[in-house]
Amino acid sequence: MASPAMAFKDDGYKMFVAFIESFLGGVKFRGFQSGFGFRPDLILFDYPGSKATLAVPAKTLCLSQEEARRTIQEKIAASEKSFAQGAA
Repeated sequence: MASPAMAFKDDGYKMFVAFIESFLGGVKFRGFQSGFGFRPDLILFDYPGSKATLAVPAKTLCLSQEEARRTIQEKIAASEKSFAQGAA
């Protein structure tokens, strides 16, 4: 059984993930990827309806909700276009 401190940490993490998923328009959050100071840190999320993972810069969370959701939709659209060209 988890300690009360661990339960709080888990609940806080779940709340943080729920916030990110809601803020970004309902995507399934997978985690963060460090850029190790050489490139921007990334937010990883599931490509809808697939097991593929997409990424956008972590600074997307600093945008307005409308801009952040547009960034996610643009990333999904670019991936769909890329997949369609690859299948052709």
